[in-house]
Amino acid sequence: MLKQRFITAIILFSLLVWGILALSSDWIAVVLAIFIIVGAWEWTSMMEITNRILRITYVFCVMLCMGSGWWLLQHMPGLYYFTIICAVSGWITALFIVKTYPDNTALYSNKLVKSMIGILLLVPTWMALVGLHHSPTYGPYFVVYLILLTSVADTGAYFGGRRWGKNKLAPALSPGKTWEGVGSALIATMLFSVLGALILNVGSGQPLSIAKFILLSMIVVAFSIVGDLIESLFKRLVKLKDSGTILPGHGGILDRIDSMTAAAPIFVLGLWLFLDFELGANTL
Repeated sequence: MLKQRFITAIILFSLLVWGILALSSDWIAVVLAIFIIVGAWEWTSMMEITNRILRITYVFCVMLCMGSGWWLLQHMPGLYYFTIICAVSGWITALFIVKTYPDNTALYSNKLVKSMIGILLLVPTWMALVGLHHSPTYGPYFVVYLILLTSVADTGAYFGGRRWGKNKLAPALSPGKTWEGVGSALIATMLFSVLGALILNVGSGQPLSIAKFILLSMIVVAFSIVGDLIESLFKRLVKLKDSGTILPGHGGILDRIDSMTAAAPIFVLGLWLFLDFELGANTL
């Protein structure tokens, strides 16, 4: 299983990085939309929808939301930032949901509520990544950095948790996660973000800008863990082990992008607020 997971991860990562660096932002929007569409299909399982027509209808609604988002990015770029801010606000709320689980599950067990949550998870992720990729300031490289950042954090958490893990982070949601794993992920993040800041020439190498970038990266990773836990929460509500079976050894698309659903909006908002990063929404 571990070998299969490793091979799948290497192939997927290589293709993804090649596409991010080689393709235009328009094509990246299409490629990422495919991931989101598959993720939306998998989310219908979380909603416990078995009727194929209803599942297709929900996926179509997500596609309409992405289409609307694309139009807004081109004609009303101010709403790009509003959408990202709303998404980040949602992730702050997600902290409360994770902390109080399994209490208050009735608040988000309804199919209609879960349908809205799915849209809020998936569409802003797509918009954040597309806007970031289109940025004239090394946009594609920052997208690659974000993917690498979450991967480095996951690796640090896995090995740190196995070596030192004793105190459970959220035993009701993910028994394997520990506070020691979180600490290891943050240490790995700090080291990697220093390297990333230097390579990407963040803030023209100014120490304050580098410090902000390191702090932002650590915040992003902290929330990426929340993204992972939120998906685990909704899988537990419907007693699913994986969101799907499309990726051998990894489960479904949602199992791979759960961290990114939180990481992407927060990373983009942080670059804009703290580092005066010129995002692509203004030039799409």
